[in-house]
Amino acid sequence: MKIYFFTSCMFLIIVILSDAKGQGWRGIVPLHSTCDDARRILHLTKCQPSTVELEDATIFVNVSAGPCTSDWNVPTGTILTLDVQTKKYPRLSDLNIDETKYSRREDLHVQSSVRLDNPEEGISVDLLEDGRVRHIFYGPSSRDEHLRCHPRTDFSNDGTGSMKIDQYGFIAFEEERSRLDEFATTLSGWAGARGYIIVYPGRITTLRQAQVRASRAQSYLRRKKGLRNRIVTIIGSGREEPGVELFITVKNGSPPVVLPVKS
Repeated sequence: MKIYFFTSCMFLIIVILSDAKGQGWRGIVPLHSTCDDARRILHLTKCQPSTVELEDATIFVNVSAGPCTSDWNVPTGTILTLDVQTKKYPRLSDLNIDETKYSRREDLHVQSSVRLDNPEEGISVDLLEDGRVRHIFYGPSSRDEHLRCHPRTDFSNDGTGSMKIDQYGFIAFEEERSRLDEFATTLSGWAGARGYIIVYPGRITTLRQAQVRASRAQSYLRRKKGLRNRIVTIIGSGREEPGVELFITVKNGSPPVVLPVKS
């Protein structure tokens, strides 16, 4: 019994420490694992984008609705991305990560935060100032580019920059939510990318109304879609009609240019 208990504990420790060492979370690999895998490992109850609460993490699981319904040509029920929000803030050293394979930079949008990126494996790790891990994103690896439905040159010739994904007026939130869902699915397929929500008050609405709309969309994407710290809002001006534009900026790309900017 003691030997069995020791063996079981050692296996659990190995699983936990290997979470971020290679691609995937506890054996679930984006574009290669399915809802059946997520049911078995994470106890996912529905084969759709869902939030799973574990003892040590909150995980948002993004699931394909069919080939090229997102950026990826994979069957219905394929796991697209995993956003892991840690609850116990483990040390980076506890995750057995080889930092030499990650680029390191300060996260300009989150105070006292550092981001590690490994595009080859599709992994991004967000660290607190003291080195503890608060968030891990698992997306498609660079080896999976052949499964992409839309070429990377949609952004620019050298693969950097921003691309407008959608635009619409001041529509009802029920309608806007479906547009944000599609935006979240696309953004989740780009490891290290950021999403920009640009809201224009226009001539007939107030700056405050635009700020409320931007905050509502940002909150929805962060809380419901697991895109914490990947969404930036901008309030623009100088347009007759009110409207919203959704952009994706690839890692190390230049944000969309909006002139003039109110805040």
